[in-house]
Amino acid sequence: LETLKIKYEKNKQYKYNLDSSVNGCYRKEDNEIIIFTSGRLENDIKTKKILFHELIHAVSNGSFKMENLALTEGITEIQNAEYMKTYSNNYIEEQTYARILCELIGPEKVKEAFFKGNLDIITNELTKICGNEETAKKYLILIINNALLLFKWLLIA
Repeated sequence: LETLKIKYEKNKQYKYNLDSSVNGCYRKEDNEIIIFTSGRLENDIKTKKILFHELIHAVSNGSFKMENLALTEGITEIQNAEYMKTYSNNYIEEQTYARILCELIGPEKVKEAFFKGNLDIITNELTKICGNEETAKKYLILIINNALLLFKWLLIA
């Protein structure tokens, strides 16, 4: 965090090959947060929420790999809402996946896995529930890839 930079570049998402709907991003390679919405922070709750969301990405060291984006964004947004004491309708599906994991293995294990960037922590906890690692990994893939499939699988299992 000592070297973290924060930049404001209003409506310049194109410079970073991002969609114009992106409000902010954390760039691990440059250890910088870029906010695309406004150039000021005071009394602007939207900008504060964006900044805090990206700060969570920064302190999690990029957390999970891109294929686990659902968990990365879901957990980040839940943490953001918790600390900002607000409701977030961003990344709703991703939050659902993360909340399912919190219910199954406990929020502390999910946070530990997230901040260490170690999906094996989640797999190990799911293995305790599922009985074997292969089933746990399949279950986790369902959580990551598609919540609807997960609910169908739960009904069958």
